Amino acid sequence: MKNFTLSFFLLFFCIFSYGQSTINITTSGGLYASEKWVNITTEPNGAGTQIWGQGDGNQCNGSGLINQDISISAGTYYVNCYDNYDDGWDGTLISVTAYGVVIGDNGGVSPNDGSDTDASYLCEGTTEELETSFSIIVPDPPASAPDCATNFVNNGDPSCGNEDFTVSWDTVLGAAGYLITAGTTSGGNDLADAVDQSGTSYNFTAVPGQSYYYTVTPYNANGNAEGCVEQSLSLSTAICTPCDSATVLTPGTQQSGDTADFGDLFDDSVCLGYYDGGDDAIYSYLATEDGETMTVTVDFTATYGGVSMSLGCPSGDSTAYTCVGSVTGSGSGVKSFTSDALVAGETYYIHISTWASPQTTAYTLDTVVTPAPSCLAPTSLTATSINTTGAIINWVSDGTGFMIEIQPGGVAQGNPGTGYVIGDVTNYPATTLDLTGINPDTGVGYLAPNTQYSIYVVNVCADGNSEYVGPATFTTLALPIVPDYTNDFSEFPGDLWSAGSPTGSFSSAWLADGFANDGTTGAAKTNIYSSNNTQVLESPIFDLTGGNYSLNLKAAVTAWNTTDALAMGSDDSVTVSVSVDGGDYVVLHTWNESNNPGPTGTDMPTVDLSSYSSANVKFAITMSDGTVNDPEDYDFFIDNFSITAPTSALSLQGIIDFSTPGTWLKGIHLVASEDIADLSAYGIGVATNGGGTDGEELELTGSASAGDHILVARSGGATATIADVYMNASNVFDQVLIYNNASQGLGHNGDDAIELFFNDAVVETFGEIDVDGTGEAWEYTDSWAYKGADGTWTNAAVNCTDGSFMMWDSGCVYPFVVDQQCTGASTDLVTAYSHDFEAIGPGGYWWVNGEVGTERVDDPITADGSGGNPYNGVMKYTDDLSSYSNVQMRFCSKLDLASVNTVSLRAMIDGASLTGSQPNQLALKLQDATDAQPWANQNVVTQAISVTDQWVNLTFEFNDDASMVRDDIDNIVFQFNGEGNNDAVVAYIDDIVFSYTEPEVNPEPAVAAPTPPHAPEDVISVLSQHYAQGPAIINVNPGWGQATTLTEVTLNNDPIWKMENLNYQGNEFWDNPINISEMEYVHIDVWAPDTASFRFFLLDNAQPEVSQAITTNEAGAWYSVDIPKADYNAIRQLNESNIVQFKWEDPVALMYITNVYFWKNPTVQGTDASLSDLTVDGTTVPGFASANLTYNVDVVYGSAVPTIAGTTTDVNATTVVTQATTLDEAATIAVTSADSSVAQTYSVNFVESIPADCAPVPLQLEEDVISVYSDAYATNIANNLNPGWGQATQTTEIQIGPNGDCTTLKYANLNYQGMEYTATDVTAMNYVHLDYFTSNSSDIKFSLISPGAENAYDIGLELGITTGEWVSVDIPLTHYTVADQTNVFQFKTEGNGTVYLDNLYFWEDTTAGIDDATISQFTYYPNPVNDQLTIRAQSNVKDITVFNMLGQVVLRQSPNAKDCLVDMTAMQSGAYFVQISIGSTVEMVRVLKQ
Repeated sequence: MKNFTLSFFLLFFCIFSYGQSTINITTSGGLYASEKWVNITTEPNGAGTQIWGQGDGNQCNGSGLINQDISISAGTYYVNCYDNYDDGWDGTLISVTAYGVVIGDNGGVSPNDGSDTDASYLCEGTTEELETSFSIIVPDPPASAPDCATNFVNNGDPSCGNEDFTVSWDTVLGAAGYLITAGTTSGGNDLADAVDQSGTSYNFTAVPGQSYYYTVTPYNANGNAEGCVEQSLSLSTAICTPCDSATVLTPGTQQSGDTADFGDLFDDSVCLGYYDGGDDAIYSYLATEDGETMTVTVDFTATYGGVSMSLGCPSGDSTAYTCVGSVTGSGSGVKSFTSDALVAGETYYIHISTWASPQTTAYTLDTVVTPAPSCLAPTSLTATSINTTGAIINWVSDGTGFMIEIQPGGVAQGNPGTGYVIGDVTNYPATTLDLTGINPDTGVGYLAPNTQYSIYVVNVCADGNSEYVGPATFTTLALPIVPDYTNDFSEFPGDLWSAGSPTGSFSSAWLADGFANDGTTGAAKTNIYSSNNTQVLESPIFDLTGGNYSLNLKAAVTAWNTTDALAMGSDDSVTVSVSVDGGDYVVLHTWNESNNPGPTGTDMPTVDLSSYSSANVKFAITMSDGTVNDPEDYDFFIDNFSITAPTSALSLQGIIDFSTPGTWLKGIHLVASEDIADLSAYGIGVATNGGGTDGEELELTGSASAGDHILVARSGGATATIADVYMNASNVFDQVLIYNNASQGLGHNGDDAIELFFNDAVVETFGEIDVDGTGEAWEYTDSWAYKGADGTWTNAAVNCTDGSFMMWDSGCVYPFVVDQQCTGASTDLVTAYSHDFEAIGPGGYWWVNGEVGTERVDDPITADGSGGNPYNGVMKYTDDLSSYSNVQMRFCSKLDLASVNTVSLRAMIDGASLTGSQPNQLALKLQDATDAQPWANQNVVTQAISVTDQWVNLTFEFNDDASMVRDDIDNIVFQFNGEGNNDAVVAYIDDIVFSYTEPEVNPEPAVAAPTPPHAPEDVISVLSQHYAQGPAIINVNPGWGQATTLTEVTLNNDPIWKMENLNYQGNEFWDNPINISEMEYVHIDVWAPDTASFRFFLLDNAQPEVSQAITTNEAGAWYSVDIPKADYNAIRQLNESNIVQFKWEDPVALMYITNVYFWKNPTVQGTDASLSDLTVDGTTVPGFASANLTYNVDVVYGSAVPTIAGTTTDVNATTVVTQATTLDEAATIAVTSADSSVAQTYSVNFVESIPADCAPVPLQLEEDVISVYSDAYATNIANNLNPGWGQATQTTEIQIGPNGDCTTLKYANLNYQGMEYTATDVTAMNYVHLDYFTSNSSDIKFSLISPGAENAYDIGLELGITTGEWVSVDIPLTHYTVADQTNVFQFKTEGNGTVYLDNLYFWEDTTAGIDDATISQFTYYPNPVNDQLTIRAQSNVKDITVFNMLGQVVLRQSPNAKDCLVDMTAMQSGAYFVQISIGSTVEMVRVLKQ
């Protein structure tokens, strides 16, 4: 053999030339593909030069299965196989080929060096991850085209025309591949045209009687083989089945054998199902007598076996054979059945098989044939044409009389008290029983809808009856459902729905779950992850003859068993389909990878079902995961399947019949609930005077958006203008549709019903179309009707709009426009207005009745004295005897008094209406309606009315300074005969016109007052543009009964008190008294057109009042006066800290006052900019010194941001304090010396390092512990907490916790730190325990010190550093392999940052059955725990079990992860044992639940 191999390779090399060769490396199969990595080197075991490496050539990069061609020089190399985890290739195989020849495959064995020394699943790139290294000899590339293929073999049987076959040939050296040309004629290519085939075989599909012609042409880079000969073969026309070779059975003769002798012949899905997964034994029997039966008994040696008998060979098409008997079972031993009645002359097949595992079984087969009875039972009992009340029952028999028993719900034959029998009196003579019609005895159908029935039939013979045959079980159809209908899948799959059985090997059925994996019920879900599977969710039958229905449902896709998003597979789909009258399903909507509904769900576009008007409509939701096995594994959800009747998107909201001055307004108020592209589908009809419907009279136009409010309007004039002025329609409604032509049908009166039409059908009605509404509750004459949110209609009083100028004067404002009189109105100033009351007037304002009745009436006086003129309207004003009766003209924007400061009008008082003695007059008052008390700041002009019963012309000029400066006027009050009385008056107003009158001009300062010379720090300012406001003036103009008019104005940027007609005037600041004790003077600047003399008082709420006289020296100029405080004190000593009022007194016609302030002479300022104290939350910063500007202050982790404060050394120095907003920011105090020459800033940085809580309370008992440092145990052996080892660490003991009563050890700026204690033997202990807290450390190592060497436990590396909370660490003493544990005397802690330590002790684990030395290391925290316990381990935690103190299991979970969370939130407070399983070992710890 060796010589043969050598010769082969010599021959192999001889046909190749020197140059760059191509090889292929393929890795396949096995588990954990991502751990596999391959390279090629010049030396074994990865040594020498790397020629090629997987991925980017760096070990582990690009790991995974590969099929890769590699260009490489000819020669000898080594293929090296690596595994990240060093645990072998888990069944993965490797093959290296060159030009069709395997040049290396590790002997066909999955690489594995038999060792596993790598504890990490990560790639470290080490040699220990090498599993095998084998050599390959790379040949030179071929120098010429390959030879033709030889030795063609057909593995099929040409005598069986229906069996597919495969043609194979020998490998051709130097061939890169093979081109296949195949056809059904010589030289043809209709089956394959130069198809590139990498292997040495090709599959053909069999067609009986067909001839096949094919040519195989090897090729390589040098070209194709030449002269290759065409091959051919022909198939027989015969159709073969596995049953052709069945063993003929002789009943009564035992057969024995083993299914392995026959092989796996076919898959019998009808009779045996899963029990035909193994090899098959097949026997045949030719029946000799109609009605005979066969008893078949098989003794199986293997488990999961089955045997069946069928008419027809049980292979291939499942409809081509009928099962007449079978038996299966999981156990071994005897299984037996008796067949149905057999038919003479038919061949039956007995089939023996097993599950795929165990695949084969030995057996013995016994058969016994029982002759047919004299009266044969019927056969082939079926139920067809099933409808809601019956079915057609058929059977086969040569008998002439039958009895048929019908039982409900699977009840057994012969059960008394249920069902009924046909043919018991007179035998039924036929073999078909039609129950689909009406039972003549009852007048209704024979059976009940949606009910299961069982049918039994017996042949009645003269010499006795046959056995009953049956049951044939069926369920009558449910009555079609008439929508509206919704299935929310709260009960799955829903009444009358069906979720069919899945097809395919790995298909998932539709099942109940929470929508998008939220919860566990309320939706239908299927899991899609494989290929060639379908699953159908089918609806009940619906009757859709009643209207144009629509279909809606909601769908979602999430990654399997999560709420995450995931794409659908490339050829996956979920469809919604419809079937009408039992026909084929037609797809209505499809979801696939292009329209994935997403993880939160998407509503399917509404489907119009108007094309499916039938009483027999069904829907199917079908999942298909296509033919491609995509990697996506996802859940598809369906919810809220609904079929709804057509609904109108437009509804009635209100009906309007307004009577307005000189005209009328009629309207229909509509609301759109959704977008309407074409309103012409809707219309209005008016049922006039109870005369019944007139149909649709007005067709709407345009479109609407969801939520639109639409006013369909008509009036006696310019409808848009009338609707706008009367009710601000265009700004309140989204649309105003005008239909002014009477022929358009919008002519309703207040006693007419209204109909809304949609698609020519009435969808809503207001009122009663056959009833005249006069006097009815729904009458709306000169009024309105309005539909509330609950659908209830309300009506305003009949005739309530008569005589109203605007909707807001009527006393019955239409609900939709309440408080919207100014919506959309212009905000421009009102510059013009006039109204003659003959129509409804201009827009932009409305009338407000203040205890006055107003209405539009005809002029009570005409030129000829004959009475009213119907075309000359006026406003009637009727005082209702209230004290403050008035009517107000309210504007939507402010009046521009620079354009309209004069109101002209006609007025008349009805003399007969007067009571009391009030003077006849009309007052107009300008107000700001937005003021809480607008009358407190109003400008009033009053005009006397000297005659009654006659029209008089009145003019009201508001051109005085007090009025002209106002820009806030939006309300004019009209008030006849004063206020504060209860006298009656009836008056009339007409022809209101706004105009402009030039105002009087008062003299005023032309320049600003002198600029004060005093520094701000020397001043207390009351009124000045140059200083910040001092005390708040509570009342500049108190009402003391003075004649003075005080106006606050601004001239030349000076804030000024303008005083006119001064007799006396005060200014009050009671709540903010002025303290002038440090001041020396009071300063005032005065300007008067003439010289002025007055007294100025400083009032301190004491007597006598003290004043100083002031006289200006010149007219028309500013005069400055500084009055010494001493001059006031010379009269009476003032209470200088309580100046509460100023008073100005003595006659002055006009003067302007500004720069009112107290002042003092300046003091000498210092240069000190230091702090004498710096505090954090009221406590002086540790180590504070005035010269030190920067401080670091430790604060409790997670605490609120502290507040800093400082005290200046010089009380006159100023500070600016900037508090930190987060603990990451510095808080600062900027200090500036009194003379501003020196400035410096103090900074406080907060270090969030102090634990908020005490360390966890240890759980170990005193007797199981050697405590080194802990308050929890009585004895501690620590004797030096801070030995001098030259370390940089600062070590202190501090008190922490909510009550500050827990002592803990703080290591600041840790590099290393020791703790010394009495030399101790700890060999009886299992663990050393410590609790640590840190907010900023990234490295903590902990060592035991004894004489000699030491090794540290790296907490960060082993467990990871957790910040912001106490962490408990139990380190197995087995870790410290070099320490002498009979003589330990120190701990050493190394790392960085600030670390707090507590509860350092050794402890013995007394839990039985634990081998501490073999348990994977882990940590758990916090302990005590409030809600969730964290467990972190080096290896996966398999199981976690929590026991209470009674030993009862209260929680169990199997995380199979290294980082685990145990939710203990719902557990009661107390101690618990937590058992942790890692690999084959178990450990139990005690945890305290708070």
